[in-house]
Amino acid sequence: MGDWGGGHKKVFLDFFSSKFKEPLAKRPRISGNGFKTLSQDEGDALIRPFTKEEIKGAVWDCGSEKASGPDGFTFGFLKKFWGEFESPLLEVFKEFHSHGSLCKANGASFISLIPKTNDPRTPNEFRPISLIGMVHKAVFFKVDMDKAYDTLNWKFLITILYHMGFPSKWRCWIMGDPISLFLFILALESLNIIMNKAVVDGLVGGLSLPNGGPLISHLFYADDVVFVGEGLRVSPSKSKVYGVGLDESSIGCFAKALNCNVGSFPFNYLGMMVGSNMNRIAIWKLVVDRFNSKLSRWKAKCLSLAGRVTLAKAVLGNLPTYYLSLYKAPTNVINTLEGIRRRFIWGGVSSNKEIRWIKWEKMVVSKKLGGLGMGSIRDANLALLLKWWWRLRGDENQLWVRVIKALHGRCWKNEIIPVNKSLMGVWKNIGAIKKEFQKSNLKIDLKLKCEVGKGDKVRFWEDLWLCKKTLKEEFPLLYNLASKKSARVYENYKKLGSSIVWQWDWKTKPSTSESWAEFLRLFETLNSKRMKDSNDVWGWETEKESLFSVKAVRDELGDATYQSDGNPIMKWCGWATAKANTLAWRCISGRIPTRIELAKRGVQVGSVTCPFCGYSEETADHIFVTCITTKAIWWLVGVWLENMDILACSTVKDILAVAWGVNLPTVQKKAFSCVIMAAIWTIWTQRNERIFNNAHKSYTRIVEDIKECLLLWLKHRGQMKDIVRDYWYSLGVKGINK
Repeated sequence: MGDWGGGHKKVFLDFFSSKFKEPLAKRPRISGNGFKTLSQDEGDALIRPFTKEEIKGAVWDCGSEKASGPDGFTFGFLKKFWGEFESPLLEVFKEFHSHGSLCKANGASFISLIPKTNDPRTPNEFRPISLIGMVHKAVFFKVDMDKAYDTLNWKFLITILYHMGFPSKWRCWIMGDPISLFLFILALESLNIIMNKAVVDGLVGGLSLPNGGPLISHLFYADDVVFVGEGLRVSPSKSKVYGVGLDESSIGCFAKALNCNVGSFPFNYLGMMVGSNMNRIAIWKLVVDRFNSKLSRWKAKCLSLAGRVTLAKAVLGNLPTYYLSLYKAPTNVINTLEGIRRRFIWGGVSSNKEIRWIKWEKMVVSKKLGGLGMGSIRDANLALLLKWWWRLRGDENQLWVRVIKALHGRCWKNEIIPVNKSLMGVWKNIGAIKKEFQKSNLKIDLKLKCEVGKGDKVRFWEDLWLCKKTLKEEFPLLYNLASKKSARVYENYKKLGSSIVWQWDWKTKPSTSESWAEFLRLFETLNSKRMKDSNDVWGWETEKESLFSVKAVRDELGDATYQSDGNPIMKWCGWATAKANTLAWRCISGRIPTRIELAKRGVQVGSVTCPFCGYSEETADHIFVTCITTKAIWWLVGVWLENMDILACSTVKDILAVAWGVNLPTVQKKAFSCVIMAAIWTIWTQRNERIFNNAHKSYTRIVEDIKECLLLWLKHRGQMKDIVRDYWYSLGVKGINK
């Protein structure tokens, strides 16, 4: 952009000043017909005085480590010193509620210009954002506004809010506020009403879907609007014509008539590739490249194994999820992504030189089964796609659900969701994940279950809601006699006072002894069911709960096919660091880089003897338990803990078993386990210091390091801020009374 002095500043000032000027001397008025309005109670709730609990809740809902505002403070700072800030902040909110404004010190903000393109050349290619202080953010979160992307006319916005029933006091609060542009979504409601009326009056023709589906004339997403149909004015410079099932010459004729360009498939819209065959591996190259760049191998050298695991899990949770939540990734793509993660985890410079200490199958399995909890990308993909099944059954009035039903609704018999296999596209692949779950010995039909309330979202015969099976499977003779096999639960009963009376619509009534036996059993089962006056809730059935979550589904997929290696399951200690926990986890199976293990894998290590004693081969059990130096360390630790059981141990598994089985109160038991973790971690770090830095410490000094390490963990990870060093050194675990 060159020099920002003189003319450049004026160009930007004039451009953005024009955005806040009224371009029209007179605007058409908007009637209030068609607007959804707040009730009197909802309006009153918006302007009631702020309570202490609401303000604290708004502050705690904000991320503690988010970037600070212009005032330099984060919400983590505010939470930490809440006792000092609570009263002044309550006064700020009280003042705001009374007068509708903040003092200049709290309300000040800064405007920053963010480039929209890589090489911006005009003011129009910058997006202004408002940088506000911590107090302003707290008010913002309490007033509950949505996201905005563009400028709005104030008179128009206030008129919309008036027609929607927002109280005058609340409307005054948002006037002149830099974040009040976040009401952009509400303003779009007027365009929605206008478009609906235009369709009714025949001015705009939408897209009619078959089988009684909805008429689609327009779609809104954030600040993007898509108009569908005829009778629309086209902006040639920003428009393209896409043809589906047409030859190039026909598409060219349409483009020429509309004076716009011809578009080609696939194209990118909101980060998704539209019109591409996502079953083709080449289409996923963008995802693979981004995944690879974020997990570049040079970063692996700077991190511990626990750090690499954390980063790999974070990248899995952010980069490919957008695609994996809608498209089923080809097996080759998943294997490629897993290969990138695997190489990064083990810090390899190339695929030929890295040492993979533990099977990948064990690393991805959940911690409760003895794994590292990495999670499989395949399992994450399937769990994210299953969420569409859950969402469809959870709210069947959503527009996208009505579209799916219109296109696939005739193929719903005996299935949880409708899938027309003759129609190509995304939904067909989403429906096909049922077979993938069966490969993991999981049946979606038996796991995706509904907790029935009113019974309006559940099919009486064909959905899982009352028994271990669907009623059509449990009572096949009665199902064949039912005239309406897809009837909802609420259609089969009526309320008489506080009682429920079940009613039936048979093609022919039960007449055989077998059908009557089924009927009596069904009637008895139904009478044991207590119907609730609440909404139906679909969930994923597990041993502990029936709520749906992608994590629960992903974990169960991974655990379903895992075969245990026979080692005890690691009990992770939240007070110990991730590095210490991960080291102990590896020690259980002996998969750590001791000299003997490195030699087995072809690494030239010279001597394979223990660096402490210099006599025996350095195995995991020797270096941590049976070496004469470590035995002396454990003896001092046992005296300090007043527990000498650890001296009888001969393996790392035995040491950890003592920690997990010690008979102490819960908090002291956790602290005891933390001591063992600290000892294992400190012994390993001292072993490395001796090998690589030729640094020698006595076993008494090593025990002091264990106590010091543990003290830091308990203070900062165990939140024992008041623990005193001398008191802790003298009493140890039994001195903890938290």
